[in-house]
Amino acid sequence: MNKASQVAFARKLIRNKGVADDLIDVEAEIDEKLSFEENWSALRSKVEALVPQEKKVKEQVKEAKIKELEAIAIANREYLAFVDKERETAIKHILECSDSEVIKEAFKPVRQLTRAVASGYSPAMIVKGAGAVGKTHNVQAELSEMGLKEKEDYALLNTYSTPLEFYRMLWEYKDRKAVVLDDVAGLFNNDKTIALLKSALWGCPLRIVQYNSSTERLGAVPSEFIMNAGIIILTNQLPRNHPHIDAIISRCHYLELKFTREQIIRILYDFAKNRDYLDLTQEDRLKVIDWLVKNTNDAYDVNFRTLIKLYDLYRFDKEKWMELAVHLLQPDETKLAYLEAIEKNNTTKDAVEQFVAMTGHSRSKFFRVQREIRGKR
Repeated sequence: MNKASQVAFARKLIRNKGVADDLIDVEAEIDEKLSFEENWSALRSKVEALVPQEKKVKEQVKEAKIKELEAIAIANREYLAFVDKERETAIKHILECSDSEVIKEAFKPVRQLTRAVASGYSPAMIVKGAGAVGKTHNVQAELSEMGLKEKEDYALLNTYSTPLEFYRMLWEYKDRKAVVLDDVAGLFNNDKTIALLKSALWGCPLRIVQYNSSTERLGAVPSEFIMNAGIIILTNQLPRNHPHIDAIISRCHYLELKFTREQIIRILYDFAKNRDYLDLTQEDRLKVIDWLVKNTNDAYDVNFRTLIKLYDLYRFDKEKWMELAVHLLQPDETKLAYLEAIEKNNTTKDAVEQFVAMTGHSRSKFFRVQREIRGKR
């Protein structure tokens, strides 16, 4: 920045301070051999001495207000962290309670396969199903009933960053009773990871997993090992268009959970009735689940997390929580249009016509939505 530019910028800053720029000989104060930061540092004290008292007070008030807002922000973050921790502890308590026969019956196949894999009778299993309905909890509950402890007897993994890290994790837990891969993001999106997974899931007679890389990258991890642990994969979705997914499924016991809305509601009622949540009474919890059932239909994704969110709203404001809940619960508009068309028309032909007019979708979309919804009933 040349001297002329430094002088012009310095005068602008001086005016911003409420000081007339002709009170200071800026031309004389600016040394063209120095940077603007150095020149302004030397000039600042002279400018500050000329700032009107009223301006100083305003700046002090502004600074105090900023500090106050920063303090409030910090307090809010600390409070939210406390709330998150409180909620996490409460949910953990819910999940540690003994399951009722309702839940055990609904997840009986999951529990039986979990026991088979963790006992060494089967190498692997995949459980696919909607999120937040209890897949992870029931697998862990069954492992606990077998006397197995997380971190000691089995590992629960829900993240990894690279195929090499995934290989290291498999090696680290290769001799546990089970490795539970809980909805691991990107697990089926990387060909190298899929190749490792295929080796870990099946072998005749041994499941040998290999990683071809330099010794420096592997470190103390060997380039191959025998996978002895059973593998349990829990997922909300499988990319069925991927060329290797069928190969993975063929190596496992594959179970797809398709709960009807009635089954999900029954499970949630069981939670509400029998599981404490922070300071809510059973009456409070049942009031929340009653409202949830009455104000949703097949167009809404209702699960365990939905119920917990509504619990939190109820605790926040017992008078207005329902108004907030209406905004929280967002339906699938296409499914909503289908349900409205079915309800208002006596024939399928008329229902299809209304659906197409409302959504702009095709006739085939109507029947795809129909199959999806009927599959949930």
